[in-house]
Amino acid sequence: MEERDTVKQVLSSEHGMGVVRRLLEERADWGRVSLATAVCQELSLKDWRGAAQLAGCLKALRELEAKEVLRLPAARARESRSWTPRRLGRPVEEPKQVPERVEAIGALELLEVGRADASMRIWNELISSEHDLHSCRLVGRQLRYLIRSEHGWLGALAFGSAALKLRARDEWIGWSPEQRRRGLERVVNLSRLLIRPSVHCQNLASRVLSVALRRLPDDFERIYGLRPWLVETFVNPQRYPGTSFRAANWVEVGTTQGRGRNDRQGLVEQGIKVVYLYELEPDFRRLWGWSDGGIEPLGLDAGLQEDEWAAQEFGGADLGDPRRVQRLIRIASDQGTCPDGSYLSAADGNGGAIHGYYRFMESPEERIDMERILAPHIEQTKRRMRGLCRVYAIQDTTELDFSTRADTTGLGVIGANQTSTKSRGLNLHTTLVVDRSGATVGILSGESFASGEAPATRKVKNRNASRIEEKESGRWLRAYQRTVAAAEQLPGLDMIAIMDREADIYELFQAALGSKNRVPLLIRLQHNRRLQDSELKLVDQLRQAAPDFEIQMRIPRQRTRYKKGKKVRSGKPARLATLAVHYEPVQIRAPQVAAKKDWPSLKLWVVRAVEVNAPAEAEPIEWILLTTRPVTTSKQARQCLVVYRYRWRIEDYHRVLKSGCRVEKLQLTSRKRLERALAIAMVVAWRVMHLTLLGRKAPNLPCDVFFESAEWQVLSLAIKKKCPANRRA
Repeated sequence: MEERDTVKQVLSSEHGMGVVRRLLEERADWGRVSLATAVCQELSLKDWRGAAQLAGCLKALRELEAKEVLRLPAARARESRSWTPRRLGRPVEEPKQVPERVEAIGALELLEVGRADASMRIWNELISSEHDLHSCRLVGRQLRYLIRSEHGWLGALAFGSAALKLRARDEWIGWSPEQRRRGLERVVNLSRLLIRPSVHCQNLASRVLSVALRRLPDDFERIYGLRPWLVETFVNPQRYPGTSFRAANWVEVGTTQGRGRNDRQGLVEQGIKVVYLYELEPDFRRLWGWSDGGIEPLGLDAGLQEDEWAAQEFGGADLGDPRRVQRLIRIASDQGTCPDGSYLSAADGNGGAIHGYYRFMESPEERIDMERILAPHIEQTKRRMRGLCRVYAIQDTTELDFSTRADTTGLGVIGANQTSTKSRGLNLHTTLVVDRSGATVGILSGESFASGEAPATRKVKNRNASRIEEKESGRWLRAYQRTVAAAEQLPGLDMIAIMDREADIYELFQAALGSKNRVPLLIRLQHNRRLQDSELKLVDQLRQAAPDFEIQMRIPRQRTRYKKGKKVRSGKPARLATLAVHYEPVQIRAPQVAAKKDWPSLKLWVVRAVEVNAPAEAEPIEWILLTTRPVTTSKQARQCLVVYRYRWRIEDYHRVLKSGCRVEKLQLTSRKRLERALAIAMVVAWRVMHLTLLGRKAPNLPCDVFFESAEWQVLSLAIKKKCPANRRA
């Protein structure tokens, strides 16, 4: 992206100040506007349309005068008068016979409103009389639309300049103050959205949003010479649930602090709003020029077509013979067309393909293992990470039940049901990488193990004295080390490792605090640890501490969960929870066992969030998070809570792997063969999930990017119950 200095930066430079001072000396009789006009001409201060940046120049000159850098001519006295919009003078006629569903509305369109058009008075009248903000003035670059139909005026909307600083947005984007200063002009704000109170039409708001966002880039560029890449908006959760924005594929990223644009005293008079963002350009971070050097970037939507993705994700695997690689690509490609079926159905009865599949799975070649099959996909994951500014590496373990495979060898015990019958299977430990929007970037590591393999698990009394490498819990450390290795290949990338309670391991924190590691940990507390300088344990000390601040956080809907041997967790509706948050540094002691009692204590930071005034039917939330990244401000504590919510994405991934790809239905007769099939299914499951999330993130992508002509036409028939309009005989 072309980088341009701001007007203030140009004027503050040595050359700019010289020009201003010279003009002040030469034309002492000039007023401020004449001075600013001449400065714009001499310094070529022009906007994207080529027009002089007169208003920006005047503002910068006033700011420099306030700092006593220069002295401007006296401002001319003007008669002060309050601003009022030009209104219609009468109520806008109510629409007639509006259908209950948006599909039935006739001639629905957006009418662009010009400043001198008669439609401006209609727009002003609608907003002033029917919108919550009434006659509040828009700021900066503005673009207005009226919602017109054959039934009458249905509403109005407008876009304006983005908020200068917005914590939830800025943390989600991950830009520095300098990057925000240079890139903010590419962000616009959906300042007004009005569906008239008398209009009750299902899906109208989401349809209007979709149409407006398709028009916005071209209309904005035509008027201002600049193409926007991101849209923000604020929604009052006390009045509106935000359903229309989520239906139109907006992303909820947090809440405001309740302060308006002109709040200088922190009065918080505006009320807390939920912040939603919409990416007009899914690859906007790369367009801003944030990726540099190292591994060549790969877009999140690159190479996912039906005939390309398997070669991209598995090509180049080191399997000892290029023919094995081609067979792997063929198996993955076939399986991708039928993720939830067996390979027999995926191959569509092709005898040669089926024979090749079993020959591949049963091959005695030792190099055909999970690590080598996943290796090319992991490299592609790193390339996708290269194009981003921040990612989250999420680890978790899931159990794969193969109890019905009595003849399968190499399995372990993964649990017991209500009748104490032991279940046989494998444990799969995965590191999934997601970006700030929650889109899945790829798999960074995968490891399968059978419970009981580690020597320490056979003697419980010696378990704490054993080295972590000898335990099953060593998988957390190994996966973290792979994450650190990937981060070292990607300089400039901000990566955070997120794990659940099972990863609350002293050795893991110890590794993360090493001088060569730069990937911070964020882990939910499991153990009530002893502290170095306190008689109280960690949890007891936290519960006695007063909260530092409160935040509101949207808690997503919880599904009813059924799991063998465990209590059923009933589902809960989504809610906006108020959390009391406390944070502090802590010095945790090493485990008090003979082999470790002399180990040093570790300095960590802890964030505790507990829900206040929780609904009677909901269990109050209590999160205690440990992190190796310093938490010294409420902003950093809040970011820990926001980041930790991404951890549930890997549970969604494991659900896709089990329910979508049905890996527990595999009929292979040895652990080695199962692991080969699992490695392929892991990438297939990632692609299924990635396409789903990418469709929500970039809904305007053409369907033929991912589907062949016959496929999207069949889908169109199934969804719309009629033939697609552009079909061909």
